[in-house]
Amino acid sequence: MIHVHRFLKRNENCPESAFDSRWQAAAKRLQASAQLQRFALNSRIAFEGAESPYDGSEDYYVDDLDALAALRASSAFLQYEEELAQVTSLAEREWMITFDRVMREGAVGPGHVRAIFQLKRRRGTTPAQLRDYWGGTHGDLGLKIPGMRRYIQSYVVDEVYQWCEPGYDGIAQEWFDDLDALRAAFQSPEGRTSNADGKNFLDMSVRRIFVAKEYLVGRD
Repeated sequence: MIHVHRFLKRNENCPESAFDSRWQAAAKRLQASAQLQRFALNSRIAFEGAESPYDGSEDYYVDDLDALAALRASSAFLQYEEELAQVTSLAEREWMITFDRVMREGAVGPGHVRAIFQLKRRRGTTPAQLRDYWGGTHGDLGLKIPGMRRYIQSYVVDEVYQWCEPGYDGIAQEWFDDLDALRAAFQSPEGRTSNADGKNFLDMSVRRIFVAKEYLVGRD
C-alpha cells in the first residue's frame, strides 16, 4: 500500500475562515474514485512550536504507483485540481510518496489531534540507515511517550531516490486525545528524550511540525 501525503498552502484569495469548508466541498469529487483505498484531509490547528508553512495536508492511500498514476489522470482528480486551485497556492504544494510502518495501532477518530513531522536524514546517513535507526532505537523511545494513541512512520519510497534527492525522507505521525495531551507528551521526560535523540539521525534544522484534525472523505 502506498501512502501519499500532499501538503497545501491557502492562497491569498481565499479567506482563512472559508478555507476548510471550500476544500472539503471540493474533495468530495474523489469520494467514489476507484483507485482510492482511503482519502482524508488534515486541517491545521494552532499549536506552539508547530512551524510548518502549510495550512492543510491530504492522505491518499492507493495500492501501488500505477494506481496513483491512474488516479492523477482521472477526470475526477483533474476536476478536483481545478477547484483546489481556487483556494490553494499551486506553487506551494508538496508531495511525499511513502509506505507506512505501524509502530502502534490504536483507535482514533475525528476528535483526536495528529502531530505530523516532516523529517530529513542527517548528512552522511543513507535512507536505509535512517529507516533502521528510526524504526529501531528512535521508534522504541517514541513508544514510551505518554498519551500517544497511535504512531506511524512513513518512509519515502525507493523509486523517488532513483530520480532525485527528496526534500524530506519521511513523516512521523502521532495521535493524541487533544492538544493538552499532545502538549503534555512533548513536555514529558520521555518526549524530551525522544526529541533529543533526533540529532543522532536527522537534520533537525529543517524538521517541520504540523498539528491537525482529520476529515475523512472516502473509505474506512
